[in-house]
Amino acid sequence: MANKSERTRLEVIIENLIEYLNARLELIKLDFIRFGTNTTSALLKLLVIGGLLFVTISFFGFGLAFLIGEIFKSMSLGFFIVGLVFGILALILSRMWNKRIKPGIMRMFINMMPDEEEDQ
Repeated sequence: MANKSERTRLEVIIENLIEYLNARLELIKLDFIRFGTNTTSALLKLLVIGGLLFVTISFFGFGLAFLIGEIFKSMSLGFFIVGLVFGILALILSRMWNKRIKPGIMRMFINMMPDEEEDQ
């Protein structure tokens, strides 16, 4: 009789353990889905805003190149000057990448990760 009750207790413990593991697995899946949707949302936002900024800067650059070209009476010189300015800006950004830009991007992605305290 004692053996039967011990087996029953063991079965209950095993059932509880299986339920716990299944619940934990569901929680991990939900955390992964939340992280994935937050990351996708942030990347989509970055893509849309980045695309709009690219178009804006492109039109600004063309306008500035035509304006400088009219001032110097040489369209090619206007485009060369604007290209040189954008090249210098790209060089400055590449120098700042590891010190300022990359850490900011990393912080943004770390902040998107779910907090343990938030779940409880």
